[in-house]
Amino acid sequence: MTIRFPQAHAFDCIGPNKQQQMLSDRFLTPNIENIMAGIAKIRARIDEHFETLKAKAHSEPQADHLAGLIDIKMYPYGFCERIRDMVWNSLHTSLKNPNAGQGHFTELRTFIHEGGLFRKIWGELTHGPYFQNAIQVGSYYLDASNDTVVTTKPKLEILPLAQTNFQNIDSFEQYFDVASTYYQWETYPNSFLPNLAPLYPGVAIHKQSKAMLICDVPLPLMFKNMESRGQMAMRFLKHSSYTKKSMPSQYLDLLTKHQNTIWKKRNQSVVAAHPAGFELFPANDSKQKIADAVRRLETWIAENHHLAEYEKALVKLDRNRKIFDRSLRRYTTSRPSP
Repeated sequence: MTIRFPQAHAFDCIGPNKQQQMLSDRFLTPNIENIMAGIAKIRARIDEHFETLKAKAHSEPQADHLAGLIDIKMYPYGFCERIRDMVWNSLHTSLKNPNAGQGHFTELRTFIHEGGLFRKIWGELTHGPYFQNAIQVGSYYLDASNDTVVTTKPKLEILPLAQTNFQNIDSFEQYFDVASTYYQWETYPNSFLPNLAPLYPGVAIHKQSKAMLICDVPLPLMFKNMESRGQMAMRFLKHSSYTKKSMPSQYLDLLTKHQNTIWKKRNQSVVAAHPAGFELFPANDSKQKIADAVRRLETWIAENHHLAEYEKALVKLDRNRKIFDRSLRRYTTSRPSP
């Protein structure tokens, strides 16, 4: 039985049809400047909040934790998703309260009431290329965190979708093509952790630090892979431009040397087996192991658990991946240069 995972497409941009174009032309286009003035006020409050945390970072070590991000001192660089979500939440508050927003969102409220699209989106901006979190409003692309990669750019941007280079991410090859530049990864197919490969098909060496890592997979892409029952990952492993790339031997030698510390200890004390049967350890005969892991994934999906159970399990697995990554980095950042 095929299971539909709504999370897979929850952040996809939807090409506007005639109705969306008509609603946009009627309610949005004549009022763009007023709407953006209201969003600029929201963004100013967000900036003030983070600038306060940034000032505290010099005297209060917990400031980074308060920001919920790695390095508040870099703000706004890298805060794309956090800013977008805060703008989104503030907009929703204003839209629910006719007296809020100082009249900036009256037409936007009507637009949504009449059936206009209003959704968070995540994907690729090809002129980077880089990942971007934005908002789709009918036939418009609204970026409330336009300065989070190039900090000298304007904070806000709104354009007709037809004038943007925004693309949904629908394959691991596309994702890793962007990530390799955006995150400075030298990416390889995951053939040495075969039990994880159907969900985490990429491993990488960070180009600057030389640390090895298991490449993270955003939840929307994870669920697209779940929809395919792992076949999206298999296409990346078997048929992508990355297929013939091999991890440098010196990294594999280090992993073999330290495997008792990295794998066995982590398996026993930290990383519990995933419901689909995935564990964090290397194995010989990777092709057969990957095939076995895909079958376990297919069986787990066919069991038709509640959607929340799948999401809970995947979030737990990703948390364990991050813990495991810390061990990998500890034993690979000090490796001698090849």
